[in-house]
Amino acid sequence: MLNVKKSPAESRCGLMTETKKRFRSFQKLFHSHCIICGKKHPLGLKLPFHACKDGSVKARFFCDQLLQGYPGLMHGGVIAAILDGAMMNCLFAHGRIAVTGALTVRFLSPLAVKQAATVRARIKKSISAWHILESELLQGKRVIAKGTAKFMECTEHFLKQHKIAGENKK
Repeated sequence: MLNVKKSPAESRCGLMTETKKRFRSFQKLFHSHCIICGKKHPLGLKLPFHACKDGSVKARFFCDQLLQGYPGLMHGGVIAAILDGAMMNCLFAHGRIAVTGALTVRFLSPLAVKQAATVRARIKKSISAWHILESELLQGKRVIAKGTAKFMECTEHFLKQHKIAGENKK
């Protein structure tokens, strides 16, 4: 569905091999069927998140016309889901498995379809099992939307209840 191209900046956005392996492992184990980043979701966006040396994550993607709301513009709900997915992938890059507790999105400008965009996310603050993250979606150099979310780490009970491999939780 998406025409994904790696930019030179994303190629430089690498991490040590151990961290990359953990990040990819968490994506595969916990989000393989995610509509935003899952490689196995038949209708998913399959956003190619990359962990960066500064602790953030980012993905560059093509805004498919199938995801529009108003003609020529990406649907706001899709934008919110992409921001949320970026923040979750940022937690994966830090070895954390969590669920979204609260999500706030600030729309600043319309997102045009049939063009590329970039989403990035970073951890702002972590307190015990709670994490506050920020994300932003850009088209060119223009910030289209910003997201802030509170995530709660999953407990062993939650992981077992949902048949998720708890031994991989850090």
